[in-house]
Amino acid sequence: MKTPFKIRRATKKDIPFLLACEDGPNTSYVHGDTAEIHAHNLQNSDCIYLIAEDIQSHPLGFVLLVHTDAIRTELRRMIIATPNQGIGKAFLLQVIEKTFKTQTEIIWLDVYEENTRALHVYTALGFEETYREPSPKDPRKTLVYMALEQTD
Repeated sequence: MKTPFKIRRATKKDIPFLLACEDGPNTSYVHGDTAEIHAHNLQNSDCIYLIAEDIQSHPLGFVLLVHTDAIRTELRRMIIATPNQGIGKAFLLQVIEKTFKTQTEIIWLDVYEENTRALHVYTALGFEETYREPSPKDPRKTLVYMALEQTD
C-alpha cells in the first residue's frame, strides 16, 4: 500500500532532516552536503528543495533541483528516508510535473551506472541516456547522464 504524502518547499528547519537523509544507510550512490551548503542553497533562487511528508507532516524524503539555465533543471539529489514504502516514484512524478509547470523544458540528471534501481526508475519515467563519462569524484565509476524533455 502506498503511503499518502504531500509536497512542500524546504526551510532551514529541514536541514537536520536533509543531513540525516544524506547520511542514511541507503545513500551509497548519493553525495551529501554540509549544513552550511544546504543553508546557502536554500537562499539561492536557482536551488529548490522539495520535501515529501506524510499526512501527519513527518518528512519522508527530499529532492534538490537546480536551475542550470533558462530552460534546463538538474535533478541533483533525491533521497527517500525509508525506501520501499511506495512513495519514491510517485514523489518523482509529482516533482517532474511541478518542474515542467515552470520555464523548464528539460530535466537532466546523472546517476552511477551501478545504481541499476535508479536507472530503471528514470528510464521507466521517460528519461533517456545522453552520454556517459567517468565520475570526477571516483574515475573508476561511470556516470550516466539522462534527460527528460517536456512534451506538449
